Amino acid sequence: AIEDMPACVTPIDVAAADSTITATTAIISWVDYNLTTPASWIININGVDTAVTENPFTFYNLTPETEYTVKVMAACTETDSSEWSSEITFTTLPTCTAPVDVTITGITTTTATVAWTDRNETDPENGWIINLNGIDTIVTENPFTFDDLTSATFYTVKVAAFCSETDTSDWSATANFITPCETVVVTDQEPYTEGFETEELICWTNDIISGSLEWEITDNDAE
Repeated sequence: AIEDMPACVTPIDVAAADSTITATTAIISWVDYNLTTPASWIININGVDTAVTENPFTFYNLTPETEYTVKVMAACTETDSSEWSSEITFTTLPTCTAPVDVTITGITTTTATVAWTDRNETDPENGWIINLNGIDTIVTENPFTFDDLTSATFYTVKVAAFCSETDTSDWSATANFITPCETVVVTDQEPYTEGFETEELICWTNDIISGSLEWEITDNDAE
């Protein structure tokens, strides 16, 4: 049997996209299939009804780190409203939100540039804290370039927002990178020696720049 469409159709696909949620705001959207735009919609958020005429609609003055439940109803006329939509839930962010999408570019033997996405409503008052191999550096620039790194070294990086003296975010996810090896040019006029004091010899390759003779690498055991 074919059923008639109700005079006032219930909204569907109610959403609060993650990218729109902050510590105190959230944007609610939905899909309305009524043939004409309803006079308004009713958004119920944690049991409180709000009549709106915009889709999407932004809620302000929410409470940080709080879970909210949302459903939407179409108010087609003063006397005809739809059923409530399905409910969705979302949680507002902390007052100081951890950075995301930490990336490393411009890697050389001694430098690397760290960048990230900050999700706070405004840039943190005191900047950010970058933890590089366990050492914290407070910065006010994004991206930030380290210029005193060591070649052929593995680094871990994570970033926190330093919103105030009493409010710091969680750490971001950790990113990793390795600085490249230094290039050493060896000629018969400029010999090179290596004491092999360390066990990890990760930078040894034999590249012929000119000529055709391979370098012969030998060792001399000494105790």
